[in-house]
Amino acid sequence: MFLSSLKKKRAAILIKKEISSIFNRKLIYSPHRIFIIITQVILNSDFSLAKIFISFFPKKNQYSLIKKINKKSKFYKKILFQNLRFHFKKMPNISFYIDDSLEYIDKINKALLGKEENPLKRILLRENK
Repeated sequence: MFLSSLKKKRAAILIKKEISSIFNRKLIYSPHRIFIIITQVILNSDFSLAKIFISFFPKKNQYSLIKKINKKSKFYKKILFQNLRFHFKKMPNISFYIDDSLEYIDKINKALLGKEENPLKRILLRENK
């Protein structure tokens, strides 16, 4: 059990490093000049799927960008396999998701400081009805 979780963590770190270097190389030639941050890679238990969470800066077209990136997921899988072929027998399928955890943390922080409405207030009001 411990060995498989360690193997999963190592594989996730390898995929994260490689996919971020792919995006950084591609970013040099991109006309949009968007800063892409790979925040997390989660592998399922049988290594058949890797969920890659991405954060964009600026965030204005992030939903259309994530659709474009997901359409090219087979292309990114092929490049990953070429670069990591000695580490994996079979490359997992990859899918990309928007990571909005930083926005959520920022909302909570502003609510605690009293700058915005408390997001928990709406949940508590629903439960009391």
